[in-house]
Amino acid sequence: MLFNKDRYTLSDDQIKIVLRNKYKAEKLLGITKTYVFDIVLIKTDEIVGQCDLRLGKSWYLYYLGNIGYSVYIPYRGHHYALKACHLLLELAKKEGETELIITCSPDNIPSFKTILAIPAEYLHTVDVPIEHDLYQRNEKIKSIFRIKL
Repeated sequence: MLFNKDRYTLSDDQIKIVLRNKYKAEKLLGITKTYVFDIVLIKTDEIVGQCDLRLGKSWYLYYLGNIGYSVYIPYRGHHYALKACHLLLELAKKEGETELIITCSPDNIPSFKTILAIPAEYLHTVDVPIEHDLYQRNEKIKSIFRIKL
C-alpha cells in the first residue's frame, strides 16, 4: 500500500482511493472524523465507486458502520470494494483505531461476502432503532460485523 499524504491517495496494484472530502467531527453522532474517497482504477483513471471511513464509536456508528462503500454497477464483480476496504483499514490503523464496525443489509449478499472476506467477525443481525436516520431511509435491519485491526 502506498500513501501519499499530500494528495490523500492510498493505492494497491489495481486501485487507488483518492480523497474527495474530509469532514470534521459530528459530536452529536459520535463521529470524530470522516474521509470520503473515490475508488479509481490505476490503469485507466476511471472512477468505479466511492468509499468512506467514519472514525469514532457511538450507538449511531454501530448501525451505520465505520466503513461504507459503493461500486458502480458496470464495475461490480471485480473485488474493488474489498480492495478499497483494505486500504481504508490501513488508514484507520494510522489514525490509531484498533477496532471498527462494518454493517450491511442482510439481503445484500455481495456486500455480506465482501465483509466476510475482509475478514470481519459476524456479530448479529439487528433491528435499526426508529430514531436512526437509516430507519428513515427504509434500512430497518442491519447485519453487524467487527473488524479487529
